[in-house]
Amino acid sequence: MSLDAIQPVYGFTVDQIERELGQRTTVRLASGEEIDGYLYNVDPITHTIFLLRLESKSMDKETLPPKYKLSVIMRHAVAALQIQDGDDRLSQTVLDSVISDEAKGYFQNSEKIQQRKEKLISTFTKNRIQITHTPEDPDIHIMDRAHISPPYVPDSIQCDSEIILRRIKDIITQL
Repeated sequence: MSLDAIQPVYGFTVDQIERELGQRTTVRLASGEEIDGYLYNVDPITHTIFLLRLESKSMDKETLPPKYKLSVIMRHAVAALQIQDGDDRLSQTVLDSVISDEAKGYFQNSEKIQQRKEKLISTFTKNRIQITHTPEDPDIHIMDRAHISPPYVPDSIQCDSEIILRRIKDIITQL
């Protein structure tokens, strides 16, 4: 599907939305409530809106460094999207850094991921589940039937056996 074939989203074309990223925006919900923030993105297929909002109302974007939270607003909850005119906008650099700062903890070699891997290895060993792993290989191999890749969450399990898959997911969700 080409971008030209995508229908306008909340009255905006995909090109218009792309030009307005970082712009101050108000989303009116079907409930009547309004949410203000900076436009991070709009999914052209699902029409989900992603807004960056300041974490605290007492903060302003000149506070260094400002803290943002990402709000995800699904299509069924949106009554209207209003992108405000003016100079109150976040730069592309700020938009890129907000998410990448949060994601740093989930890189394969990050301390968080290594701790999670060690915790899983310990749990499997305590439960006498046969595993193989090496420091060079990011995956944990279970009985040569299942493989868990970083970030070691239920969705990162590869296994053909539904029974084994379900049991491994149960163990991971208990961590």
